Amino acid sequence: MKLNGLEKEISDRLSSKDWSSKICDAVYKKRRWNLIQLGFATFLTAFFSSAFVWMLFFEQEGGGIARNELQSWVQEQISGTTAEAESNAKHAFFTEEQTARNMPASLDVDALIEASLDRR
Repeated sequence: MKLNGLEKEISDRLSSKDWSSKICDAVYKKRRWNLIQLGFATFLTAFFSSAFVWMLFFEQEGGGIARNELQSWVQEQISGTTAEAESNAKHAFFTEEQTARNMPASLDVDALIEASLDRR
């Protein structure tokens, strides 16, 4: 009798619209949630894969250009600074040479006055 009672209860539940709709709703929600999770995982995988490939491609292409531009800019700065330093050194040396030629050997007052008059 217990077996018949169990079968009868299973049969009643399966034929019950309320119980059947609850089970269908639960199954539908579970499948929908699994589908949403699968879609989200697929989206994230595709996004990060494409972002990784994108970054690798542009890091090699764009990074090389940026490095070359930076290297040429640094070389220009070094050569410009070197040329400026050479120019300043030559100017300082020339100024010292001119000053030495125009200045009298002794620093007495008469010689200074004569040198000053000669410059005017």
